[in-house]
Amino acid sequence: VAALEDVADRAPSAPALIFGESLAAATPTVQSLSYSDTHARANRLARYLISRGVKPDDLVCVCMDKSIELYVTILGVLKAGAGYLPLLPDTPKERLVSILEQTKPKLFLCDGSVSYDIRSGVESELTDLSKTDLANFASESLKLPYHGSHAAYSIFTSGSTGMPKGLVVTQDNLLGNLSALADIYPVKPGDRLLQ
Repeated sequence: VAALEDVADRAPSAPALIFGESLAAATPTVQSLSYSDTHARANRLARYLISRGVKPDDLVCVCMDKSIELYVTILGVLKAGAGYLPLLPDTPKERLVSILEQTKPKLFLCDGSVSYDIRSGVESELTDLSKTDLANFASESLKLPYHGSHAAYSIFTSGSTGMPKGLVVTQDNLLGNLSALADIYPVKPGDRLLQ
């Protein structure tokens, strides 16, 4: 999170996210978001999450299709000091309910891609970000203390041997992984990583 803030200060107009919505068409549809805008939108979301009672080390479910909004949402959860629980909108309802029962996330964040059938199985407070106005929340950085032992995200096994089992990855674990990847895949300003 601090690295994004540093880049947003140094190169605010540089593209942070470039998302290809339709690459198969004759004219590809691509969205882009600058570091400055990514940073501001994630800060607004983080402040919204905190206003909804999210605290450091809480888990927040993020159930969205891949999009620029997905990445801004993940970053906003991390900026609030919480960990994210990624689920896809096409996750079978039984699996989704099982995972949510095990993790009991503080909030369930989604967008219009999540069916009403799935929404009916959610016991956590549900926020449809496509219908949530965050304009009144400040876009400046939050100055939360860093605690490496807090959750960064939670992932679940496929459940092929029975019930899916969760694993929580801490912020220190995530930073260690990113550091190792930076050694394997060194980047310089202007480089892009394909996900």
